[in-house]
Amino acid sequence: MKLNHQITSPRHSRHGFSLIELLVVIVIIGILMALILPALNGARIRARITQVSTEITQLDQALVSFENRFKSLPPSSLTIPT
Repeated sequence: MKLNHQITSPRHSRHGFSLIELLVVIVIIGILMALILPALNGARIRARITQVSTEITQLDQALVSFENRFKSLPPSSLTIPT
């Protein structure tokens, strides 16, 4: 009865990642996020400015339409009789 024992080096038999490798990946992800988030925030601000500008244009068109139809601008305040 012969037993064959193979001794492998730890380098060839390791599975998974070391703590250092995981920390390096986490740091890289953090750096990428720090670079990307300001750009995303800028895009969000520009989108909001465009949205508000469009709403102002629509409101202006609605006022012109109201004035053409009723020959006056809408009242600036409403009083509801009780």
